[in-house]
Amino acid sequence: MTHRRRSSLFLHVKSPPNPNDNPTLWEHRLRQRRPISRNPFEKSVPDGDYGNTVITSSPVIQSEPTKFEEVEAGDPPEEPVKLKSNWDMEWGEQVPSWLNLFFDLAWTATFSSLTSNNKFREPWVGSLNDAPLAFKLTTNTFIGFRFIYCIFHNGMVAMGITGDTHQLTIFSSITETSQVAYNVDFYTDDWFHLIFTFLQLLIFGALAATTRGYDVRNYILRSPGSSELETYDIITINPERYSTERLTKISLRVITFVLAMSRVFLLIQHLRVVIYAKITAKANRLPRQLFIVPATLVISTGLFVTAFLTTIAPKGTEPYGAKIKYACWGSAVLVEMVAHIIRFQLDLNRGIRLRSHGSITGRLSDITTIILGEGMNAIAGTFYAIEQAPGISVPTGSSVICCGVKNQLLLVNFLNSVDYIMLGISKSIKIADEAQLNATMRPLLLQAGLSFDREYSKLDDMISSNFSQYASLPNETATAFGDEITQVWYLRIQLSATLNTYLNYMENDTIPETVYSTIRSYQTDYNFTLEDLKVSKATNPPQLPHFGQIQEALVEPSIGNARYIMAMYRFHWASVFSRYTMGVCMILLLFLNIGSVQAYVGWNEQQLSRRAGVFKWIDATCVLPTLALAYAIHSSSIIRRTYGIKLQALVYAAVWHSRKVASQEK
Repeated sequence: MTHRRRSSLFLHVKSPPNPNDNPTLWEHRLRQRRPISRNPFEKSVPDGDYGNTVITSSPVIQSEPTKFEEVEAGDPPEEPVKLKSNWDMEWGEQVPSWLNLFFDLAWTATFSSLTSNNKFREPWVGSLNDAPLAFKLTTNTFIGFRFIYCIFHNGMVAMGITGDTHQLTIFSSITETSQVAYNVDFYTDDWFHLIFTFLQLLIFGALAATTRGYDVRNYILRSPGSSELETYDIITINPERYSTERLTKISLRVITFVLAMSRVFLLIQHLRVVIYAKITAKANRLPRQLFIVPATLVISTGLFVTAFLTTIAPKGTEPYGAKIKYACWGSAVLVEMVAHIIRFQLDLNRGIRLRSHGSITGRLSDITTIILGEGMNAIAGTFYAIEQAPGISVPTGSSVICCGVKNQLLLVNFLNSVDYIMLGISKSIKIADEAQLNATMRPLLLQAGLSFDREYSKLDDMISSNFSQYASLPNETATAFGDEITQVWYLRIQLSATLNTYLNYMENDTIPETVYSTIRSYQTDYNFTLEDLKVSKATNPPQLPHFGQIQEALVEPSIGNARYIMAMYRFHWASVFSRYTMGVCMILLLFLNIGSVQAYVGWNEQQLSRRAGVFKWIDATCVLPTLALAYAIHSSSIIRRTYGIKLQALVYAAVWHSRKVASQEK
């Protein structure tokens, strides 16, 4: 009976690592199976390096039992201990370095968003002059408060944080600091902490997206988009202030919500620690230092949630509601700061044996490095601004390079916005009631950056100017003529909305002058716009040639960027063929491995002559020159847009020359 020989190619697809061949890898793979949740008070056994930093503690700490020491009723309460040992010592499982890096990058992205304003604004201290008299008297009376505040403010300004951003910087900093303090004491390598770290990344990402250029004086000393407090009236508001008001409301709601959720997430993590402590301690009493931070988190979470509920309420856009929001934030931050100060004065290891403990020194070093990198980036941005200043005659080649960068996300958002506006305007055409038309069109045009009153006055001007050319018209003709003028007016509104939406995503100078000429004709020449209206009535489905031409010209650069992914002419195809041919030739180099002797060392002429070609290639010292020559000529062929046939010929020539030199040496 014959047995069919099994192929060994896919033999180890499902095989686990062999513990006898590589014990460290075996242990590493086993430890990669994270549990859902792990008790932070269980003793960890440092078996080796498993991707996380495992540092054993000092012998004194390592020899302590894994238990909670029972606290008698007559024992004195915990007192601040003297710093006799290094509390920044690491032992047990540590947060993976890549996870810490992502967390620090997310926080510094928020920090950068808060501090990277493009405009200088007057400091918050200057706005105190507009505050109520009672508040000014209070601050002037307490000279110490004024002194401390000025020192704090000047320090913030020195770091690039203007007066309208350092309050939010404090809130985001205490959010990050509280989470880091938790990770230092209670982090365990499980899915629970990985999920909550991911949620924290989402929180900082949302803060970074909504806090850029935010002014904390909104609704207190001024209205968004205005230099003073104004009443929000949909009838009289202009498009610029409407856009700023809407953006501010959304940003405020997101900021207050994510700050509240960050406290909720941290509270859940601390409550989990308390539950595990109770399970581990059983009948023993729990040390009170475990309850300090969770108890204050209950208070601060309630305050942050109150701030969020105040923001989404109608009174959130009033000065009184805005003050309540900041009062809740400030109280919550103060409570947490006091709790952490008290908590850090108590010895964590008194009555507690933690599974692991981290160090804050490395985290501070990473954050400092990232912030310094942000500072270097800010300096580069300053130099770029200087290059564009008047009087600088050196050509800014970087601007030309930046013009070639297209973001398809902007294109998709622009098209979606245009479709939304045009669909809304098309539905409004069928509304006969003037009051309903006013209520529908006004918010829609405000979103497009247009004023309904201004556009409606243009309709009146069009009707009066066109009807003035005719002394008298029959009623039916006059009605039809009026409907025609109204439809032309709708087309012009659609074009204005499209143009404003485009300018929200792109700069004004990206529109060619020829396109601007067509836009001006569409907006001012009645007969030019009327041509589109007549074509739309004569075609099914309706077509707007001039309007489509303008829209096509606006999106043509972005469309072209996507279109040119496909090779369109011989130079593109030359580059494609050059790349593929070079890849094939590099694969052909694998044939150099053919040979009966697969060893570099040969003991006689016969063995040396039967060696694989790769060893002869190495002896000829042509490995690096061949590869370097191939890639250099390939790069030059791309730059010159020439065919890549010469490249492959040179690769073959290099290989042939290497073999020739090797044979001559024999």
